[in-house]
Formats: sequence, C-alpha cells, structure tokens
Amino acid sequence: MGTNDLSLGKAACPFLITGRRSKHFDMDGKLSVTLVTTALAAVETRESVASEIKLTTNSSYLIGDSLVYSGGRGSSALKISLTHSGLGGGHGIYVVLTNTGAQVTAGHGVVGIKCVVTNTAALSNGVIYAAQFIAKHNHATNVMTAEASLIGVEAWAYLANDGPARTAIGANFAIHNECTAAIGAGSVHRVVQIVCDLASGAQAPTEGSALCIWNFVGAWDNAINIVNSSSGFTNFVKFTDDEAPAKSTEAVTGTQAGWIRVLIGSVTGYIPVYPTHD
Repeated sequence: MGTNDLSLGKAACPFLITGRRSKHFDMDGKLSVTLVTTALAAVETRESVASEIKLTTNSSYLIGDSLVYSGGRGSSALKISLTHSGLGGGHGIYVVLTNTGAQVTAGHGVVGIKCVVTNTAALSNGVIYAAQFIAKHNHATNVMTAEASLIGVEAWAYLANDGPARTAIGANFAIHNECTAAIGAGSVHRVVQIVCDLASGAQAPTEGSALCIWNFVGAWDNAINIVNSSSGFTNFVKFTDDEAPAKSTEAVTGTQAGWIRVLIGSVTGYIPVYPTHD
C-alpha cells in the first residue's frame, strides 16, 4: 500500500473509504493526506454517507479503572492520536458544515456533531456518557498562567453578520423522561450538575466559583430567568442547613446593608441584605 493509503495493510484497516483518495493540496496550501469526494445527484432523497465505520466487539478491555476520568478508555470504532508541537492552532476533529437549505419544518436542519449512545442493558452500576470532554494540563513544572485558559467545554451561538437569529442559545441542556415504570428510591434527575473537585492537599485558586455568570459585553436583562411552561418549581433554591452558606434558625441583626433586585412578573422587588446575624 502506498502513502495515499496511510501505509495500512488490508488486515490492519477496519474500514474502507470509497471514492477518490489522493494526497491533495487545496488553494490555501493545506495538505490532505486522504481526500474523500462523492458525486451526488441534484436532489437527494436518501441518506448519503461519504464514509462509514462499523465495529461490533465484546471487548472488556479498559485502560484505567474508570471511564469518568481522562485516563480511562476502551475499544473504539475510530481512534485519533495527534501530537501538536506548533505555535498555531490544532484540531483533533475539525468540522465545517454549511447549511444553505431554507428550512421550514420544526426539527429539520443540520447538526455539526451528533452522538447518540443507547443503553439496552440492565445496569446496577457504571456510566453511560453521550459525550465527555476533558481539557487536561499535565506537566510537573510547566505553568499555565492566569492569561491562559483550560476549558473543558465551550459553546457559542454566534451571530456573525447583520442577518438576525431571533432565538440564540449558547448551550441547551435537557432531560426528557418517558419512563412509566416506578423509578425507585434514591433516583436523581438533574438537568445540570456542577461537580467541584478540589483534591485533598491541592492548592486553592484565588477565586473558586461553582457557577459564574459573566456579563462580558452589553446590558442583559436577567442573570437568571425562570420560565414556567408546566407546573413550575416548588422551590427557588434548596440549601443544606449548615451555614455553608445558609442557616434556617438564626436571625439577622443590624441595619439593612444592601439589597438584591429581583423581577417577579412585571414587578420589581428587593431582597434585603444585612451585615450580621445572631
């Protein structure tokens, strides 16, 4: 096999890419070792797939003792290993997808990356992740300063020109429950869970926040907007009654020191803040 086939023999290649394959330079000077092109009809009414990988395995192999952490991994249909030593940008997977179809039906459109993981086994433990993203800094002495960012996941809804998108949501998280059987004691459904993991003996940062809502540019109406389209919420927030940060039995003392402004419907109200407590 030649360099256009990535020097893989047939026995080592679990999938076959059909179409034109070549070492390719485009007009911007980018080098593509393998280029896959397909010729489609003017109007396609079927699913079109440029390449497909299928793997069926009963492998029990696991690196590490848990898939939750960055070192845990097992068998995969596609594995990409990239070492980037340049000073510019690098991507493990880079998707450029442009939609030019004027969609008129709810639920139609395009998805840049879609991952559906389905479980059909009876589980007494373990995890099922649709996606896991870990940005890991791993060096004994090299320092990422405060100006450098280590970000696990970043999501943007980006309006790049004057044509408006009237609904823009940076990240959307949801739980959809159609289970009619008894869920059972100890069950927990949390649309978003934030885990703060400061290991024993680790140095604490100058600021440690479980949730930061940052008004970066412009005037925004609400830091949090609670919308009821169903039965609403029983509680606004639930605290542990242990003074960290809430206590149910102590009274505040002293003159009111400040307030937090809230909007209930169309009525503006103020939650008083006091300097001390009993």
